[in-house]
Amino acid sequence: MKEIQTDLQRQIDETIHLLVEMNNVAKPFYSDIFNKNEAVHIDIDVYNLNEKSSCISQKPFCERLPER
Repeated sequence: MKEIQTDLQRQIDETIHLLVEMNNVAKPFYSDIFNKNEAVHIDIDVYNLNEKSSCISQKPFCERLPER
């Protein structure tokens, strides 16, 4: 009976240890997913820009150096 109790306690301890490790790994994982989704959103916004977009204007003589 004592052996069974010791074995069960060992399994419980291992399980708790695994749950703590999984919780520690989950936090950065969800943060990475959030950052990835934000980056994809930015990429899509940039991809959809064109010369008629409201925040873009053509600058004449943009290659000209300013006079000193």
